[in-house]
Amino acid sequence: MSGRWIAGLNQAGMVVAFAVGIGLSSLVPSYADDPPLADVARQDTLIVGSWAENAWKDPTLYNPFAIGSSLVTGQGSVWEGLAYWNAFKDETIFWQASGYEYNDDFTQLTIHLRPEVKWSDGQPFTAQDVVFTMQSLIDLNGKVRFSKDLANITKSVEATDDHTVVIKMKAPAPRYFFNFFTWKWNAGAFPIVPKHIFEGQDFATFTNYDLQKKWPITTGPFNVVASNAQQKIFDTRDDWWASVSGLNHPLAFKREVFLAAGTDQTVRSQMVVNGDIDITVLAPAAAISVIQQTPDVTFHSGRKPPYGYEDTYTQQLFVPTQTAPFNSADLRWAISYYLDRKQIVSVAWMDTTTPAPVPYPDFAGLKKYTDSIPDLLGKYNTNEYNPAKGDERMKAAGYTKNADGMWADASGKQLKLQIAGWDEWDATGEIVVEQLRRAGIEATYSDPPDAADQLARAQYTSVIADGAQGAFRDPYEALVPFTCARTDPSGVRVVGGNKTQWCNADFDALVDQMALIDPSNEAALMPLYRKAMEIWLPDLPSIPTFEWMHNIAMVTKYWDCWPTVDGKLGEYVNEQPRILGFGLVLHNLCRAGSN
Repeated sequence: MSGRWIAGLNQAGMVVAFAVGIGLSSLVPSYADDPPLADVARQDTLIVGSWAENAWKDPTLYNPFAIGSSLVTGQGSVWEGLAYWNAFKDETIFWQASGYEYNDDFTQLTIHLRPEVKWSDGQPFTAQDVVFTMQSLIDLNGKVRFSKDLANITKSVEATDDHTVVIKMKAPAPRYFFNFFTWKWNAGAFPIVPKHIFEGQDFATFTNYDLQKKWPITTGPFNVVASNAQQKIFDTRDDWWASVSGLNHPLAFKREVFLAAGTDQTVRSQMVVNGDIDITVLAPAAAISVIQQTPDVTFHSGRKPPYGYEDTYTQQLFVPTQTAPFNSADLRWAISYYLDRKQIVSVAWMDTTTPAPVPYPDFAGLKKYTDSIPDLLGKYNTNEYNPAKGDERMKAAGYTKNADGMWADASGKQLKLQIAGWDEWDATGEIVVEQLRRAGIEATYSDPPDAADQLARAQYTSVIADGAQGAFRDPYEALVPFTCARTDPSGVRVVGGNKTQWCNADFDALVDQMALIDPSNEAALMPLYRKAMEIWLPDLPSIPTFEWMHNIAMVTKYWDCWPTVDGKLGEYVNEQPRILGFGLVLHNLCRAGSN
């Protein structure tokens, strides 16, 4: 039997064997009437070891708008965007679109589409597809994913010809194209779907999966050939529009396997060492271990610290600011002063990241804003470890230490802090709990499976440790989730909902003004940003902790041209397979040893 066996995980999380090549077609569970798989050798296969699930919950859901659907579980490889964005260069790479322009007051956006783009069934990709997708979402207004945000701001959309779309907005929206159509991280952008397939379908329930019909029909380089709870398998097409037109070379591989490789880093690390997967996430300790075991692995910074790159998902402690006792800014500041972030970074993260002073990352375009308020950050030092100041704040919040040295309120009730996190936070959580206990707060840590859902809908009563979808080019995107308009926790939540339920009308007014300004107009944005931070910092609605790093292991046994600082092509995108920019990695990979 030819083909190469790889380790995988079954639904119970047990390691089992799968195969790429001839063996795969006999081992992968199939659905009724699914076509047989072609034989593809391991050296022609890109294997993505996804790390958040032991089994896919949406194996036959390829409708990006249905509730329960997710672009991070392989769909991001299948669909394409109008454009992509490289955070390291603040560069837009146009794809289905060739360009766009706004009118003078940013109330109208004109998008130009590439005439050479085609759907995988040969039908042309036109402005009618864009109008159909957008109008369907606008009409559904909150009933499916992405629809509420689009409906809130869009006045009308029309096709003036086959390759031109004109969008009119209800208010000036200088970030419209970047927010909805530029693929980066998981920040609100969505794919355009084919009108001739989706017309007449219920966007909320249509699965868009039928391999006999070669559904999903997309403009991407793949046909979906198998999809089950363990792995999703995509085979490349020779008639992909981007290679036919000469915009991109044909993909270097014949098959992509998106494997549910689970949460066990020991299993994934061994798969990396064995060359059984080509890309996955590993924590710093695991990264160091695999580097010591094999020369066939690299990371974003090469084979040296910090291994990863800074993500937009800046880590914070979120508190329900409308619920006692967390409605006290003094209490929130006390918790902040009790955190020794340098110790957290050193012990839990092996000095591969840094403390975060603000609720957004330290990207080049954002750093200038942070650097513009040294006096504010000096007065309100969000990274300061100072137990004495913490004690002062606790007393101001109405607490005193009891005979056991623990903080209690006026009734004698001891303050208890229950922190909920997720598996990547476990080591950090233990340190945070110990620091708070030494300061006199009875703290506990756990990682319940519904913590993220509680946070998304602001349905929590204590503290949740997680990241915030930060900004990219200017601070607006990081500040708007703290506005009053984002505080409704019911129904289908808007992207970037207010996780703390904090609400300040003066802050909102400033952020609303920022929304109307071109992100490149720093002279106009800087004063508004400063005034907003003059409100945000004293109140501290969330507690910044540290920068979140993506440590992505990339195996070089079969594939090269990964986006690394020392690679052939440099840092052309962030390489995380579960975010929307991964398409650029697929486009640029080359065979190991090729020129």
